[in-house]
Amino acid sequence: MKKDLADIVQKCVYCNFIISDLIKYNDSSTKTLFITIKNENLINIKTLCYLYEYLYQDVLILQNVNDVDLNKDFNKNIKYLFKLFFEIISDLKTLFSRIKDRYCKQYINRLIFSYFAFTSYINSYLPIIQNKYNEIENFSLSCIRDSDYLDSNPSENKIREICIKSVELFFDYYFKDSVLKDETCEIFFDNDPNNKFYQYFFDCYDRSIKIRISYKNTSVFYMYQVLKNPLETSPIMTNEEARTYSESFLKEKLKDDFNMLVFDRDYLNIYSYMNIPESYKFKYNFKDSSGKVNLNKGLYITIDACSIYVQELYLF
Repeated sequence: MKKDLADIVQKCVYCNFIISDLIKYNDSSTKTLFITIKNENLINIKTLCYLYEYLYQDVLILQNVNDVDLNKDFNKNIKYLFKLFFEIISDLKTLFSRIKDRYCKQYINRLIFSYFAFTSYINSYLPIIQNKYNEIENFSLSCIRDSDYLDSNPSENKIREICIKSVELFFDYYFKDSVLKDETCEIFFDNDPNNKFYQYFFDCYDRSIKIRISYKNTSVFYMYQVLKNPLETSPIMTNEEARTYSESFLKEKLKDDFNMLVFDRDYLNIYSYMNIPESYKFKYNFKDSSGKVNLNKGLYITIDACSIYVQELYLF
């Protein structure tokens, strides 16, 4: 893990090289944005170095730090920066799963949120064109809305496989025999092909997952997970922080399809206990190619405010 942590720090350093170059462009609004991100990224680097020293009682010394191959094209540098941000997020999530120290986990959670926020801030200022993941083809919003090509008589194995891949893609959780304790499947509206759906429940050692998939078009329309031993962060996420987190998550997972969503400012569901927010549920509506918003079609996303993760996704 020492090398993994060092690799993350090195990527963060690369980010600052790129950001320093982006600051040179003559745009006052983006310059201020990138200066802010650069300063926070420096704080993140110091935090990671502190964690390294705390965990290993040693000072982190980076070796073989190569120069970043910067491009003269502004947009290409932005895309490379996004690539590094998402690699850092993925690496931090892996590190979080391996580290047992609860104190360190709190810091790592905050770092994950920080880099998610960076992507959201940049996207709010700049139109970023991102490549689609190959895996998204079966699970993107466009396919959910247009399912004519899908198998009209899928096997149960195929349905289960789609559920598993959806969990891997959206929850970043990879199933292995060692993590799965139990599994059940229920079928609803068995005699009504138009409304028939399967509900899978996966009981794993560290979390429970529930997922629903339509039989008619083999599209997943509901996903829910709850961690069994979550690490609660302090302070609790605010409404704005949770919204930023949800948008960063959706942009990362849906890529260009995120542009088909419009945030519903009139909807907010806060679940609280003893006046302390435990989760925030947000609503996004679909819009068509002409930009017309459909209030009856969209998705809900629930963010756990205590442990900072996506708890629920629901297409309606």
